[in-house]
Amino acid sequence: MKVGVIGSGKWGTAIYNLIRKNGCEALILSRLEYKKLESLKLDLLFIALKTEGIEGFINNAKGFLPENICSLSKGVYSLEEPFFSKILKNVAVLSGPNFADEVEVGFSTISTVASKNQNLVDMIKNIVENKNFKIDTTTRIEAVECYGIFKNIIAIYMGILEGAACSNNTKSMIFTQLIKEMQNFILNFDSTRESFFLSCGIGDIFLTATSLKSRNF
Repeated sequence: MKVGVIGSGKWGTAIYNLIRKNGCEALILSRLEYKKLESLKLDLLFIALKTEGIEGFINNAKGFLPENICSLSKGVYSLEEPFFSKILKNVAVLSGPNFADEVEVGFSTISTVASKNQNLVDMIKNIVENKNFKIDTTTRIEAVECYGIFKNIIAIYMGILEGAACSNNTKSMIFTQLIKEMQNFILNFDSTRESFFLSCGIGDIFLTATSLKSRNF
């Protein structure tokens, strides 16, 4: 299995090192090295770019991309199309409560792999999962992408409340209402609410909206 990672930031590097520790052949490239992808014949490509840079990368690299792609980014893809999964055909996302530095150290971690292609889900799980990095899975990829957007909004809101020295009761009241409003929207993509109880949902919301290490809290 030959795996590539586009994006050499903290998160891309953490996933690259994880894959190598798991025994896979892997290489890491910058977003400007997309032309190399054609000759590398990768089985899977992870994209670990800032959300605002993905659209430009995809537009430039479209003719060089491998068949199987997994996004490690969270957020709105573009104003015209918020979901990365609607841009390319055979894609997955990996999303969860994951600080890159803690993954690098090997702390116990869980993340969600989502795709409508179950074979792709299984492939990614086999590549990244080990005793310290666990994976839960779902086919409801749009719901998972929604959580990656909404958890940042909730974290910003909770950070404002924390900065304003609001009471714990008030913070809990507003947090509950935020979760309700988020769930009402995500029902469009997951009527079972199953994905909320995965690491991409409640796990990532907890991490992003409560930790001082979170950039949005």
